[in-house]
Amino acid sequence: MSTRAPVPGGDARSCSGRARRAAAAWALTVLALSAAVQSASAAERSDSVLVRVDPGSTPTERVALSRALDAEGVRPLVAGWRAYDLPEGVTLAEARRLLAGEDAAAAVELDGRLRPSEIPDDTHYGLQWALPRIGAPAAWDATGSAADVVVAVIDTGVQTTHPDLASRIWQNPGEIPGNGLDDDGNGRVDDVAGWNFHDETNVVYSAADGDSHGTHVAGTIAARRGNGAGVAGVADNVRLMPLKFLKPGGGYTSDAIIAIQYAVAEGADVINASWGGETYSQPLCDAIQLAGDAGVLVVAAAGNGGADGIGDDNDAAPSWPANCPATNLVSVAATTPSDGLAGFSNFGAGSVDIGAPGQDVLSTIPGNAYGYKSGTSMAAPHVSGVAALVLGMHPGLAPWQVKAAITGGGAAVPALAGVTSSGRRLDLAGALTVAGTGIGPDTTPPDPFAALGPVDGLATAAPGPLLFSWAPSSDAGSGVVSYRLVVGGATVATTGPSARSASAVVGDGSHIWTIAAQDASGNVRHTAPRVLTVDRTAPTAPALRAPAGAASVPGPMVDLAWGASSDAVTGVASYRVLVDGVAVATAGADERSARVRMGRGSRTWQVVAVDGLGNQAASPARSVTVTGTVPALGTPPAVRGLALLAPARLASGRAPALRVRMPRAMRVTVGVRRADRARPLATFRVRARAGVTTVRFPRTARARMRAPGTYVITARASAKLRDSVRITVGPRRR
Repeated sequence: MSTRAPVPGGDARSCSGRARRAAAAWALTVLALSAAVQSASAAERSDSVLVRVDPGSTPTERVALSRALDAEGVRPLVAGWRAYDLPEGVTLAEARRLLAGEDAAAAVELDGRLRPSEIPDDTHYGLQWALPRIGAPAAWDATGSAADVVVAVIDTGVQTTHPDLASRIWQNPGEIPGNGLDDDGNGRVDDVAGWNFHDETNVVYSAADGDSHGTHVAGTIAARRGNGAGVAGVADNVRLMPLKFLKPGGGYTSDAIIAIQYAVAEGADVINASWGGETYSQPLCDAIQLAGDAGVLVVAAAGNGGADGIGDDNDAAPSWPANCPATNLVSVAATTPSDGLAGFSNFGAGSVDIGAPGQDVLSTIPGNAYGYKSGTSMAAPHVSGVAALVLGMHPGLAPWQVKAAITGGGAAVPALAGVTSSGRRLDLAGALTVAGTGIGPDTTPPDPFAALGPVDGLATAAPGPLLFSWAPSSDAGSGVVSYRLVVGGATVATTGPSARSASAVVGDGSHIWTIAAQDASGNVRHTAPRVLTVDRTAPTAPALRAPAGAASVPGPMVDLAWGASSDAVTGVASYRVLVDGVAVATAGADERSARVRMGRGSRTWQVVAVDGLGNQAASPARSVTVTGTVPALGTPPAVRGLALLAPARLASGRAPALRVRMPRAMRVTVGVRRADRARPLATFRVRARAGVTTVRFPRTARARMRAPGTYVITARASAKLRDSVRITVGPRRR
């Protein structure tokens, strides 16, 4: 006689192996069991934050990032993401404020909680109606020669001693049971039959935790068939790899990610993910895509709607990871015994792939018993079992091909038309037939996608490699396998499919660049071309013409002349005239002379050529003796261009003493950037009068110049009226 299964519930924070929070997490769990929390609140808090660290950041910047969060620990994840453990919970807005000034933080997310996708039910409807519905009995005779396939059950724990599961449990070939050693060197001691990522132990089943959900899922996939007792699983060629990360209060996204990485590293062929949440997680989707790169299919439950118990449209309100854009992921809705869409099941014409039995499903539960459960959690393992049989019969298939066999071989049912992408319900015989007759070649390029940065038309003088970024592409056929950065027709960098950026050294000049996405069949899609101008080279130094060296000239107004400079990339933008090392006049790119005021006596003068990006070249200083009388005070010198005046060095935290000299009153745009980076840190506008105006820096601009280093300050009033200076910020003296 079947017993009814206890159901994991609630959405309270789990302790995830973190002893310092165990008591508080357990109290929250108990309180939360009485309420179903189905949507992420805008004020959701977490004591773990996920940060994608800029690959170009320095060790000092990474340490500063950790200090800004007051992190107590950090764990590396995938694609540059790291999980930072905090002493107390923060909201996403609070986390972003803490990291606002940290250059190393490229993206920030909360480490959201995930939960099982199971709907509790008190009704019994007989035995295993689902197996004949998907055509399993008729197809089993054709799968007797199926090779063994490893299916990772990433879920709650699994009762590995259950009589219908004990012979199906995966055994780690690199571990010696019970010797207390990490024999295979993967950082986990005695992970003989899986791992508990929630508590960081090798105990994958706990009666105290219930672990009914994972045990039920495991039985649907691979309960022993033909033993005269219990229930039958979909596939008898499966070795189940129990990977526990959920408890009654849910589990951390970061633990799910690490479990996926473990499954891939230990040789899983299929991953069953009967859980989800409403908060998007880029690193979780990255982990699934990386699993696909390694040849692993991921089967995910589509989700069970909101607190009203009615299924939602995943196209409008996504559920994760079911909505992750990975070609190795199959998203599964739940169907009824009459081939209808279960009322609790999520759906989506563009985001849910197929339906499978998920209502009143009989399977194994703890205590060597059997029970009914309903939910998309119960639908997904039917698909995982079919995937295992398809792979067992056709071991060479790629994940996208297994997915194509499952969706293409399903039985068309009216209730799934327009609410799933295939309009079909799972069918084992159909999937085996499609896989056996061959899946046509993929001749379609990846989907269109866009470059993000640098912006089109950017001109930069930043030294070192430049960072290029793009939005992800997708490919419903063989899947995106790589991205290439193409500059001037040549590939300068290649990344994996989960990457969203690449760095490359680009030489001086004007370049056309694109990003190329390539799928496993060699089809390529390019982004729209963009133009990038790089100019790190100073113009040629101007040659001084008159007065001649050591000449005597009448004052106070002295006429100076020089020869033209040249710049091959951005051109000469202006000339700056210095008397005794101080800028006294700025001339346009087409001007070769200036009249400046000089006091009586021996003076030196020189001319600095400035190109369009602020690179400078100075002529040698030339001496001149000025004769005549000093004019009356109050006669201002003639100003012909825009000139910036600033100290060369500045103590950290001090406001820059910046002045701008203008020929007439105009609005001036002031920009601040680090000398080694192209992206501006701050931009603001000031109203400058004719003559000299003191520029007051906004608080945000001052804050972003606090870190030691060299900064470039630019001022621009028009195409011809512009100038730039460099300021080196050092530590404040105590």
